[in-house]
Amino acid sequence: MRDRLLVLAALIAGCHCSGTRATKTDDQHATIRNGKPGPGGGDRACAGDVAAAQAASAAPAEPTPPVPNGTFAPTAAHPRLWWTPERLARARAWIARTGFVADDEDILDNAFVYAVTRNPEAGKIALAFLRKVVAEDTFQSSDNARWHGEYAIAIYDWCFDLIPAGERAAFVAYANRWFASWNADEWGGVGHEEGNYYWGNLRNGLEWGLVSGPENPMAASFLENALVTRWQKSFLPYAQGLQKGGVPTEGTQYGRYQEGYLLMPFVTLQTGGRKIFDETDWFRGAVYYNIHQALPGPTIRDGKAVRDAFSHEDDEFWHNGESGIDPEYGDFMTAMAWSFPDKQVGQHARWWLGASGVKRSHFVEASDAGVVGKATDLTTIPLDYYAPGVGYLWARDAWRSASTVVFAQLGYARGAGHQHLDAGGFQIWRHGRWLSRETTAYVDEIVGYAGVGRAGARETIGHNGILFGGKGSALGYFDGFPVVTRLESRKDYTYAATELSKFYRASTSNHVDRDDNPYAGSLVRELFYLRGQDVVVVFDRVASSSASLTRDGFTGAKLPADQVAKAFLLHFEQTAKVTTTATPTGSSTLAVNGDQALRVQTLLPAKPTVRLIDERLAKDDRIGQQRLEIETSGSAETYFLHVLHARDASGPGSKDVDAALVPTATGWNLTITGGQGATGTTTIALARGMKSTGGTIATPGCAAHALADYVQNIRVTDDGPIWGP
Repeated sequence: MRDRLLVLAALIAGCHCSGTRATKTDDQHATIRNGKPGPGGGDRACAGDVAAAQAASAAPAEPTPPVPNGTFAPTAAHPRLWWTPERLARARAWIARTGFVADDEDILDNAFVYAVTRNPEAGKIALAFLRKVVAEDTFQSSDNARWHGEYAIAIYDWCFDLIPAGERAAFVAYANRWFASWNADEWGGVGHEEGNYYWGNLRNGLEWGLVSGPENPMAASFLENALVTRWQKSFLPYAQGLQKGGVPTEGTQYGRYQEGYLLMPFVTLQTGGRKIFDETDWFRGAVYYNIHQALPGPTIRDGKAVRDAFSHEDDEFWHNGESGIDPEYGDFMTAMAWSFPDKQVGQHARWWLGASGVKRSHFVEASDAGVVGKATDLTTIPLDYYAPGVGYLWARDAWRSASTVVFAQLGYARGAGHQHLDAGGFQIWRHGRWLSRETTAYVDEIVGYAGVGRAGARETIGHNGILFGGKGSALGYFDGFPVVTRLESRKDYTYAATELSKFYRASTSNHVDRDDNPYAGSLVRELFYLRGQDVVVVFDRVASSSASLTRDGFTGAKLPADQVAKAFLLHFEQTAKVTTTATPTGSSTLAVNGDQALRVQTLLPAKPTVRLIDERLAKDDRIGQQRLEIETSGSAETYFLHVLHARDASGPGSKDVDAALVPTATGWNLTITGGQGATGTTTIALARGMKSTGGTIATPGCAAHALADYVQNIRVTDDGPIWGP
């Protein structure tokens, strides 16, 4: 028995198992992590002329955290998972104070009540579920193992004294069989690091190894798979790639499970001495992802106040109106507040828990009751946040509930499932109203381009993107992924450019009609958020292609490049009142949603075709918005330039900005004057060409200077995000 416990302890601590090795601590680790927030992110006014080389070398290399960070001391007695004497005492007091009674249908709540109070009725309900799992062979389904595995493991641990010895042995054998089987399954294994199946399997294996150790000869192998194969060798490198910045890349429905599934076992490790939340900066990044993704205040939608989040990827539950306060987020942020109580990242998490109205699981809420934790409001961190892995950018005008927030999906959350073709899209929320957002959906369909046929809402047409010949980006087998080429966050503005050209082509696909878009030549999108004026400028450099003439297997219309129609898309809520008028050089659209409005001025191209499409397939559909299609053709190379002014619908703050475009020898000068509470003019010089180069900007608070020709760096530290120069 003692030898087995030593093996388990070695695995949990990360000793030299399967050729792995603990990483040495970097002496600079604490100093770098605890550095004060630097310039940028709304803290530095004029720095666009910094050389790219200087920007790249401005910040020291990020330290490599030790893995494992500390040594876990397993608990001999049950419960071994989550509970400590202090948490049990807090939860017991919480139940007594609130009079909480678990619903008969909530299995985990009944296991929690039994663990804390030894209530026999709660224990009976929990144990009946465990017996049902074995009797009905529930875990033969990978979904059931993912959905219910934690319930069964928690019951085995929290209700251990209720389970007869023979039933314990039978469940150990049953759980070993199926958890090992799903660990070996390719779907949800290494290579699916973003996936909910991956995290469900990691959670089940880790929890089962922690809980069953002394009585289970396979416990060590489960810990090996979870902590070495999956965590150390697979996820930690992945976290520094596509998930750099803390974004769960399966999106606002499935991505939240990445945060929720890891909660119970990782908190157990953290409490027991292994500081696993400090083994990567992913968790710190996820704190700020949660803060920026969840909107700063309630949203008025469908006649009621809801707590929305910016959606991305599949999300069939978004319309329920609680995506910003889901318990997975509340539980995760509680764990971060516990793990970093003396650091601003933990104090920001604690503040957000109080300010957001987020929900939490009952066992988490009860465990946190009575914890005294410092809360630091968000005014200490930059206004902008960027996740470099997936290329997502959030920008706002202030840290307050009645603010303007812009979300730019500059990259693509590539992975094994649940992705939407939203690269290049953007969303705008202001003062409790959606002014423009993506069409949130799962596998739903909407009305097709120009009101003809049907299209998948997950495709480009369901987002604020660009279409070529009525088609969006490739549907798979992409020639390449979006590349963010320029990015800067300054006091008066935020600016980014993303190269999307290869994302529209699938030249190697054998399903040409399904996947490829041979009408697409090249696409570069540039976005500006002018903070003091509440203006978003969208500048698209668009070139169509003649490839449809010669593309083998393509059955669509054969068109030379100059005959391919290009379209700029913008979405509005069904409740918005949308009117469009022609102007001498373009068009102007006003979308009024309650007491907020978005004025859309099309400055390029001249005299486009403008359509407003109701995307709903039926009038009572919840899926589908009003889609503005601004279309042009007649030239292979096209520029779209739109000025989007977010403002009050009426009253003193409803005056439109004055936007004017003047051609120059090398491009255009765009001037924007006014904005709610703003004085002065912003001037942006834009260069011609299908690539994003050059350009200058002058704002009311800063003289003309060059736009950054590099991607400004950002790191997440114990004190919050730090932008480089």
